[in-house]
Amino acid sequence: MGTPLHKHLGELITYDPARQPRLNSMATGGQVNRRIADYKQAAALLRDPNLVWSSDLDCIREDLARYIESSIVTDGLHSPALNRIVQTLISTENDLSV
Repeated sequence: MGTPLHKHLGELITYDPARQPRLNSMATGGQVNRRIADYKQAAALLRDPNLVWSSDLDCIREDLARYIESSIVTDGLHSPALNRIVQTLISTENDLSV
């Protein structure tokens, strides 16, 4: 856990179940925890200063990271579109230039 990505994970917001809205009854606790971890990882990737982004994405990546983080404690975990964005970001982590 010594990569730039991992050092940022500790700086992200913490999941507070008391503030979390009820999720779809089909989502298990493990699925929710995995989704939360994925959202934190995606936000950390967007903030990583060692990654190279296109100028189109670079100008919105901090705002997008904040939005993804805030979605952890709002109803964003329900959003299929946001879930696809998060999954795309973390699935392409190995393709990003360092």
